Amino acid sequence: MKKNFRLFAIAFATLLIPTLASCGDDDNDGEKGYEGGSDLSSLAPTITDLNGNTLRIASIGSYTFDYDERGVIKGCRYSDSEKISFEGNKIVYTTDWDEYGTYTLALANGNLVTALNYIGEDRDEDSPEKYQGHLSFTYDGDNQCTGFSGTYVETYGPNRSGERGTHNYNIKQTNTWEDGNLVRCVLEVEEKESGVEDGKSISGHYKYRQTFEFQYGTRANPLRQMPDYIADRIGRVDDEFVAFTSCGDDLALLGLLGKGPARLPISETHFVEVTDVKTGESYSYNSSIGRSSSINIVLNSNGTISTENGTKYTYVSE
Repeated sequence: MKKNFRLFAIAFATLLIPTLASCGDDDNDGEKGYEGGSDLSSLAPTITDLNGNTLRIASIGSYTFDYDERGVIKGCRYSDSEKISFEGNKIVYTTDWDEYGTYTLALANGNLVTALNYIGEDRDEDSPEKYQGHLSFTYDGDNQCTGFSGTYVETYGPNRSGERGTHNYNIKQTNTWEDGNLVRCVLEVEEKESGVEDGKSISGHYKYRQTFEFQYGTRANPLRQMPDYIADRIGRVDDEFVAFTSCGDDLALLGLLGKGPARLPISETHFVEVTDVKTGESYSYNSSIGRSSSINIVLNSNGTISTENGTKYTYVSE
């Protein structure tokens, strides 16, 4: 799994939860409790396989999901030093390196995330930072995530050198589906920076545009389970530009961001454009223009994902 826990998104959407409902205007009952966060104390996501068995995802590689005896999700752990936990009406992110954050969600009919708030901080005395963000998610009539939009603010300092500043981000992602397959994600981020470094005022204004395009083979994805590769794209803001989301793809992996594609993807192409608004200069970022990656997914006989690019998925029975 591609993890950067300072990100915030949500991945592994599946047909897994039979009661997933469309997020039309009449389906957003979860918004009513959003300020305090929707209650997560009975959230018990499952997958129904081709044999009619009820399963829960247990791990993807070294990444594990924890449940209580009722099957309620209690947490996700990437390592002993980095994890998220579900605590009542919030999700708490903790690390061994002084970073801490909480998320509150708005859920439609208990299953689809329609909004997410994040407040976090890095308590490092040498370089303190604070983060605050909000995203709203949209879906089509087939419970396919069509995108998200929101804002994020990161403040840092003052540190021992007196450096301080603020980064303000406006974020929008548009997901395009064709015949039940996610074919394109376009992420647009506008950043405005201000602060003080070396005793001098600094400022910046940038626009980032990333396009992820997926290619598909002929093999069906019978459970509409979301591969981790796509989950990373559909449920979180890219960490190259904005450190904002750590639980995003986890929630998607639990089925909370809608369905996965109808067929199995075989490759992804990634395009990046960066523009310095003040100078008008445009350039590529990290030489990643046109970077293409292969995706090799093997299914179990019951229709669930067995491996993805060699990474093993495991499940537990209800």
